[in-house]
Amino acid sequence: MLTRHGLSDRGDVGEAGRDVKREGVWKASGKCMASVWQVGAGLRRMCCYAIYDAMRLVLDTNVLVAGVRSRTGASNPLLLAGFRQRFVWCCSVPLFYEYEDVLNRAELLLDLDLRRETATKLMMAISRAIAPVEVNYRWRPQLGDPDDEMVLEAAINCRGAIVTHNARDFGDAPARFGLTLLSPAEALRRIST
Repeated sequence: MLTRHGLSDRGDVGEAGRDVKREGVWKASGKCMASVWQVGAGLRRMCCYAIYDAMRLVLDTNVLVAGVRSRTGASNPLLLAGFRQRFVWCCSVPLFYEYEDVLNRAELLLDLDLRRETATKLMMAISRAIAPVEVNYRWRPQLGDPDDEMVLEAAINCRGAIVTHNARDFGDAPARFGLTLLSPAEALRRIST
């Protein structure tokens, strides 16, 4: 149960992500992690989002695409678990923009027979489900692919596990930072127990 300014509410981490714009302060079990986000021309906003016993996960874009493409496999139930707040879905601003870019590609929309408006609605749902991660430290270069670097940096800064279909692309970099690398099936098993 999360509380806002000491008042009980039926909120969740997704609502905490929404409150970045409203400067809401959410607390869970008396703990709160603060993030300062730069917005517009010098306007600073403070957001506190819940940190509780739930597992913190950073989803690679390939997991998001696999979950949208097919209802079979572990990626789709993992996305649904993220929308239902079964884990803390951590995401940085650059990673969110990568999600948006990939989900709005014409070939993916044609392949899935989706309209751009549907992809926009999905991105809005994701924005409500995620917990924002401020990238305080840039650790580049650690990997060969800049897109994988965004996932690694988000995981380092939120101290979360990385969920990907391409563990080989990350090599031993996550282990150097004390991070766990999981497949969607492993992540789903861990949040289900």
